Amino acid sequence: MTYQVFKSPSDLNSNAWDQLAHPSLYLSSGWLRARSRIVKSPARFILTSGTDGRPLASAPCYLASDNAHPGYVPARLLSLECLPDADYLSSSRDLDAIAGVRSVPRF
Repeated sequence: MTYQVFKSPSDLNSNAWDQLAHPSLYLSSGWLRARSRIVKSPARFILTSGTDGRPLASAPCYLASDNAHPGYVPARLLSLECLPDADYLSSSRDLDAIAGVRSVPRF
């Protein structure tokens, strides 16, 4: 097996990437090219191929920073600052889960 890491969606081989059985439109090369313009974080697109060169698996990734869309920064997405106290104080388990996500180091 081999893998390739592309830093830009324009570097993707659309034919190879789109040969894979993606579970959703949001993983297609066209969507990733369009979305990458607004994510505002460095992209990494990983394509794994077999020894025969046939694509086996792919993974789009974004190295999210504070400048990224909030959907790409889970700690910011799960921020409690905009929620009324009653929405989150009733469950210590939920607070623990959110604290766990916030404690994960960012790259």
